[in-house]
Amino acid sequence: MYKCIYRTIKSKKQARRFRKAMTREEKILWGYYLRKYPIRFHRQYAIGRYIADFYCRKAKLVIEIDGSQHFMKDGAAHDYRRTVFMK
Repeated sequence: MYKCIYRTIKSKKQARRFRKAMTREEKILWGYYLRKYPIRFHRQYAIGRYIADFYCRKAKLVIEIDGSQHFMKDGAAHDYRRTVFMK
């Protein structure tokens, strides 16, 4: 397990773009729950070369909302690699 989280410049820029274009489901989760949660969550947070939908540094918790792209062949393989990396 990594002791610190590194973020590439490319992934940080991409995360910034993703924050501006959140999905409907991400907006609902952020707007109604996580934004006001007592423990701070970050949305579209770059971790290595991957971007987590939501990340809580204090709890070391990543929340991913799976849209249709996650169920395609390439999406499933990408999800597996990301999951292995983040564990």
